[in-house]
Amino acid sequence: MLKSIVRRSNRHRHSPVDYHPEWLILGGNIALLSAFVFDEPVARFFRSTHSELKSFGTVITEVGNSGWIFAVAGVLLLQALKHLRAVDCRSIRYNAFLVMQAASYVILTVAISGLTANLLKWLIGRTRPALESTFTFAPFEGGHLYASFPSGHATTIGAIMMSIYLLAPILRLPILILALWLGFSRVMVGAHYPSDVIAGLALGAWFALSFASIFARYGLLFRKMERDFPRPRSGLRLTSGPDPIAIK
Repeated sequence: MLKSIVRRSNRHRHSPVDYHPEWLILGGNIALLSAFVFDEPVARFFRSTHSELKSFGTVITEVGNSGWIFAVAGVLLLQALKHLRAVDCRSIRYNAFLVMQAASYVILTVAISGLTANLLKWLIGRTRPALESTFTFAPFEGGHLYASFPSGHATTIGAIMMSIYLLAPILRLPILILALWLGFSRVMVGAHYPSDVIAGLALGAWFALSFASIFARYGLLFRKMERDFPRPRSGLRLTSGPDPIAIK
């Protein structure tokens, strides 16, 4: 197993990692346009209403908390390590090894993107919609009211949804729709402007893409594709037990 990884790594060691900077450029420009056109009227609408949409946003917004993601990924990682050490079946061990890589990939992506978002919040210091001042900034101020840009919840959602998007390409459309609804729940509850959410989604998704490219560069979990996003290696399954569900 380790020899196979080394062979794949050596085969691609001179190939560059595609960090997909176009993703950040596109997301940044859409966020900037939103800041000038949509932020103020949308924030004003949700400040003055207690609509069912706002109530719905309150229900779904906590999906953007990273704790449950780390818990699930941690359990998968521990289970995979257990199967690697205790099971003799080669196919189950191989699948457990891929699950271990997938869990590590998700943990790295969500953790690093979240830390980056928190650093940017502190550096930029944009005020939240509650202060009714769309373009007020207090860099290095810190505190909840000066941590609007980018949205941390949206960053986590962008990271986990793009990770699933890459690991299970067949789910691309529902994942995209779900990411938009979950991300913009932060606008519905009045915690962020639309541009904060767009920037967060783009940032999280960019980290997921970049880490997938790095993993593919070393022959881990993903395959490097020409002119396309990395694809999951064949054989990755959702469980290590009998009749597992393969991800094609």
